[in-house]
Amino acid sequence: MATQHSHSGSPHAPGTSFQMSNLSTSQPNVTATAPSVTSSSGGGSSSTAGTSLPASSPSSSASPPAVQQPTQLAGGTLPHINATTPQAAGNLPQTPPSNQPGSSTSAAVVPPANGSIPQQNLAQSSRSRSRFALPRFLTLPSRRSNFTGAPKEWKSTWLQFWALIILLLVTLGLAGTILGLAQRSNNKSGITRIRNSSPGRTIAGVTVGLSLTWKQIPVFAFQAYSFCVAATVRAYADRQPFVELWNAQGASAKLTVLLNYAGVLGPVKPWRAIRNKHVLIGFLFIMNFILSFLVTPFAARALKASTQLYPMLNYVDGIQLYDTPLPAWTAQTNHSYSFAPFELPTALAGGTNNLTVEQTATFLSLECRELTRGSDYEVTDAPGKQQWNVVGSDRGCGFNSLYSHAGVFQNYAQTFAANDCPPNFSSSEGRIFLFAAHAPDGNGSAVRDFDLISCTSTYYNHTGQLEVALDPSSSRPVVRRFAPTGPPSAMEPRPEFWKLFEKTVNELRAEDPTATWAATILGRCVVETAAQNATISEAFQASRLIPSLESTMSLVYAVTAATYFRSALSTRAAVPTMNGTLYPQTNVLRMVPAIAYSFFGILFLNAVLVILVILSMLRTRSILYEEPAGILSYAVLAANSADLTATAETLRGTVADGRCTEAYQKGVTLPGDYRDSKWAVKDWTNVASGRIDKV
Repeated sequence: MATQHSHSGSPHAPGTSFQMSNLSTSQPNVTATAPSVTSSSGGGSSSTAGTSLPASSPSSSASPPAVQQPTQLAGGTLPHINATTPQAAGNLPQTPPSNQPGSSTSAAVVPPANGSIPQQNLAQSSRSRSRFALPRFLTLPSRRSNFTGAPKEWKSTWLQFWALIILLLVTLGLAGTILGLAQRSNNKSGITRIRNSSPGRTIAGVTVGLSLTWKQIPVFAFQAYSFCVAATVRAYADRQPFVELWNAQGASAKLTVLLNYAGVLGPVKPWRAIRNKHVLIGFLFIMNFILSFLVTPFAARALKASTQLYPMLNYVDGIQLYDTPLPAWTAQTNHSYSFAPFELPTALAGGTNNLTVEQTATFLSLECRELTRGSDYEVTDAPGKQQWNVVGSDRGCGFNSLYSHAGVFQNYAQTFAANDCPPNFSSSEGRIFLFAAHAPDGNGSAVRDFDLISCTSTYYNHTGQLEVALDPSSSRPVVRRFAPTGPPSAMEPRPEFWKLFEKTVNELRAEDPTATWAATILGRCVVETAAQNATISEAFQASRLIPSLESTMSLVYAVTAATYFRSALSTRAAVPTMNGTLYPQTNVLRMVPAIAYSFFGILFLNAVLVILVILSMLRTRSILYEEPAGILSYAVLAANSADLTATAETLRGTVADGRCTEAYQKGVTLPGDYRDSKWAVKDWTNVASGRIDKV
């Protein structure tokens, strides 16, 4: 710190001096210069460095001492004091200002009351800056660049090599995952089994449950993927005019200084890009549209949960149409029987021995009849919609159903159940209906011939001799013969699962990629069974549909009972039971084949486009050295470009409404320049002198 030495005893003692020895030498370019202070006497004469001033009066000695005047040189100038020189460490002679009346000073600094003078020197300011300085790693970006050599091209993050490789790997990963799930769903009759023991909660009209897992996760995944693809496409399209400017031969104005795909309407972008011979950009725009507006919405339909009865109905379809072997513990003679399973002795393992036991079989029997249009039911066209409204009643059991005939479907076969019939009728056990129609030309509105069949169901127990063996190839039980020993007896009461069973198996809809069938799985199986040894038109006759429906529904029950309803017997002599459980909420998660393979094809094509983008980025370069963000960035690009600036000034000077670019494109001003001029960069590797000129 600067110290003050006072000699109050001598009126002619040297003035108070400053000790400058502690000035920091870390600031070589900063000097400390004392201010020039001039005192004038009442007579107007100025005091010089050699003048002795009288001692201060007692009254004035009580006041704080003023800053002393530095000694002036002979030429009237103050000595130059440099903080880095040894001379700065000496004491500077100071002359106190005159306290005589009429005297004044042009500059005076009043020190603090304790008599010490605050040291406003470089050492203190340097210490203050270092005390509050930011860490070194935070100040590095703000320092002046020491870059030497050719500048490096700037590329958007989405167009960096590593980002494109990640996008390619994600694309191939999604395609492979979808293909694998589709194959597993097809080969394993589903991807996985899902059991939802309770329905989901409803919040704001939306059911929040387990189903959101396979509905929302695919949507979220493809939404995120589409966002990444869209960002990459946008960055690649925005880079194109700067790539065209790098061409030494130049490119037309519409491809360089006027090109802006961001300002083009979405559906027009592919056409505009292909017209500009930017074929890759055009296909990228098309792919971006497909991913955003087709793939993402259909992602919610890619996975669906179907009941466990789907594979069972497909099994029945195979038995009826393709001679698939019956499952274990079932037999098909006059009826389709189901038996309670039990453990077979090891002596049957060779396949040559049979075991005969007394067993009680169960079966379902239907009694069907054709309903008459006009008296039993009526079919009308629903107003404003391509739907049939089927309304009628069969033996006191009413029904009312709507069926769509929109599209080009040729075959209609809808089954449905009505198991809430009034109990005051003798036939109150419910109904199974089949509504069928045939439209050879695919025009459902022109159909006038309908078939409506109504069936009542009865469940039976039937006791007899069961002969069973083991299949030598698969070691599964095979029913050789069933010989009833008495008449069947109806189950009273009915099995407790009968309503759920009849309702569920008649509502499962069939998927038809050919769009020729609008049917349930059971209804289509009934018609196709009736079409054996007959034409499809003959199959829609009631005389063929009735026996086909009776046999198919009986087989469906036998296969379902053997699979889900019958409990295994502990011994052969035990009484068979029917206390199995059908879990309608046990679902199989499946991949919809049409959507899955469509997604795979789209992703494969997008992977090819990403590869082409990678090759293009390796082969071409742009004129950008930094991200063009803001007006200043574009002004920097146009600096030194006399031709470009002159064109802009001409447009500003001749177009009064401010729509300069539009006038330039239409040839209103500078006619022919837009069509004939070519633009390219000159000396662009030199940042200071690079420019955009006409070629």
